[in-house]
Amino acid sequence: MSEGAWIFLSHSHKDFDQVRDLRNELEALQHHPLMFFLKCLSDDSEVDGLIRREIEARSWFILCDSTNSRASTWVQAERLIIAGLPTHTSATVDLADPITVQLKSISGLVKRATVFLSYVHEDEAAAKAISASLRREDFGVFSDLQLTPGMSWREEIESALDDAATRGSVLVLLSRSSGTSRYQLHEIAYALERASHGRPAHVVPIFIDAPFLIEMPPGLHEQLLRIQGIDLSTGDFELKMTQLKQRLRNFEW
Repeated sequence: MSEGAWIFLSHSHKDFDQVRDLRNELEALQHHPLMFFLKCLSDDSEVDGLIRREIEARSWFILCDSTNSRASTWVQAERLIIAGLPTHTSATVDLADPITVQLKSISGLVKRATVFLSYVHEDEAAAKAISASLRREDFGVFSDLQLTPGMSWREEIESALDDAATRGSVLVLLSRSSGTSRYQLHEIAYALERASHGRPAHVVPIFIDAPFLIEMPPGLHEQLLRIQGIDLSTGDFELKMTQLKQRLRNFEW
C-alpha cells in the first residue's frame, strides 16, 4: 500500500522546461506534482474558478520563483489564494538554481508530506483508516515496511527503515498484537536506535490500544512512552488525527 503526496507547483507557463525537471524529480520519489497551463485556456473567468478550486483542494505547495513568475498576474493571484489557506504548507525554489539546490530547498516540505506506516497484519483496518485520513490532506503514505519472513529479514527491515527515516516520518502503530511480532519489534527497536544516534529520524508512536495494555520487551515500551505519541484508543479519531497532521507539518527536518 503506497501513495505519494499531491503537491501543487505554482509557476509561469514560460518556465515549463525548468519546472518539468523538478516535476520529474518529484515523480521519481513517487509523489504527484500538479502543473497547470493557463496559456491553453481562453475563458478567464473559468481559469480563475478552476485554479482556485484546485488550490483550495490541496495542502502542499511549491512556489517556483523566476522573473516570469514575478511578472505573471495569474501566478501572483495563485499565491494570494495559497497564502490565505489555513492549512497550507509551502516552500519556494529559485528556478535559476541548479536542480540539486532546488531539491534541497524543498526537502523539508517533501519530508513533512511523507509518512511510512509500521504495523502488524492484525492492525490493517486501523492502518487503512489512518492512511485514508492522511491522504485526505494529500500526505504521501507508504507501508513498504511490511516484510515477509526471509533469511535476511533483519537487513531488509533496517534498509527499509533507513530509507523511510530519510524520506519522511515513521508512524509506528502499536497494539496488543505488536508485542507478538518479532518483525515489528525489530522495526521499532531499530527506528528508536537510529533516532537516538542523531541521524535523521522522526518516529511517532500511534497507540491503537491503550498504552498500558501493550506488552513489549523491557525497556522498549518505556522508550516509546517517552516520545510524544498519539493515543487513538480513546476520544475523537479525526480530532486526534488533526493533531497528528499538525505535528507532521510543523516538524523541523
